Amino acid sequence: MTRHMKLMLAFLAILSLATTSCAKLQARDNLNKGVRAFREAHYENAVTYFKEAARLDPELTDAEVYLGTAYLQQFIPNANSEENQKNADMAIQTFQNVLKRQPDNVSAIAGLAYMYQNTSRVQEAREYYL
Repeated sequence: MTRHMKLMLAFLAILSLATTSCAKLQARDNLNKGVRAFREAHYENAVTYFKEAARLDPELTDAEVYLGTAYLQQFIPNANSEENQKNADMAIQTFQNVLKRQPDNVSAIAGLAYMYQNTSRVQEAREYYL
């Protein structure tokens, strides 16, 4: 391998690290913006920020837990609309995704238990509460 090729590979490695670090910083920024929107009860905006944070850094589990919680907050028990069902489905799916990576994540377990209880899936709710 020539010296020029070695330098080029080193440059590409550094560039790759910088890009990864930049994505992680952007993910954190989106997470923080999402938390702010969530606290202000702007759940739809929070969902957008949390999705972007999770996309930029798939290892940022907090973004996905908050995403599931933002869907949960938009869910209205016993309301029979298509949008409400979508929020329920997205909350359940998001919490299940978290548990695939972190089976002991208490927030995801509690979120699933709540969603199952309020979507008349009593046996599944009981299992998660236990």
